[in-house]
This record gives sequence, structure tokens and C-alpha cells, in this order.
Amino acid sequence: MYSVQVSLTKELPARDYDLQLTLTDPVQPKPTPTATTPPSYDTEPLTIPEGEPTIQFDGQTTPQKVKRYLVNVDQGQQLATEVIQGNVTLDIRYPNGQLVEDGSGVKFWQNSAPRGGEYMIDVISQRSTNFTLSVSVTNP
Repeated sequence: MYSVQVSLTKELPARDYDLQLTLTDPVQPKPTPTATTPPSYDTEPLTIPEGEPTIQFDGQTTPQKVKRYLVNVDQGQQLATEVIQGNVTLDIRYPNGQLVEDGSGVKFWQNSAPRGGEYMIDVISQRSTNFTLSVSVTNP
């Protein structure tokens, strides 16, 4: 909000006047920060059948509820995952929950496991989305 104050001075006689004001480059109000609720996780274990190292499946995710898949990988095995269909990205996490290097916001990821355990594949989307994902675990 702006205010303008006009007053007479003793040196000038009182008279009628016109006042025109123009505001250029007005200051834009700063948006009020809104509290964001962290997403919840819909966690599902994946079982990769013996002799079939790759599985392909469909799912759904939302910004509020991230779909998380748990994949048991032995040390040295290759874990690979790829988005086949859908406007989603993947975050790959070590068994301790820490993001894998180069494993955030990807459509495809593959590497050998430096340690064994349940790796996490988070499927992330900006809106409610259906997707198709491929996951494989192979021996070197």
C-alpha cells in the first residue's frame, strides 16, 4: 500500500490544483510461503523369479504418495531399472535409504551393488500417473 500526502506551504497562496500520479515498476508482493507436506510412501517388495532376471509391471503414483519398490540384491549383482511408459522419474536408494550416486531423477539406472540388501526404487511424478517399469537383477 502506498500513500501520498499533500500540504500547503506558507510561501505559496492557496489555490486549486490537479495531481496525477503514475506508478512504474510496482513492487510485487512476495508470495506467502505455504507449508508443504512431505509425501508418504506406498512400499511394495519385488520378487524376481529364479531364472527370469527381468520383470516388467504397471503401477500408479501421485505427488502425495510415492510408489516405492524394495528389491533384494546381493553384493556384486547388477541392478537395472527403466521407465518403459509414463511421465515419471526414479530415485534409487541404498538399503540404508541414502540416494545412490547418479540415481536421482533418472529414467534408466544400472550398476553393480557395492553391498547387499534391500535397494529402494522410488517412482516420482508431479501428478497422478500410471507407469510401466522394468527391473532386473543379474549376476556379473
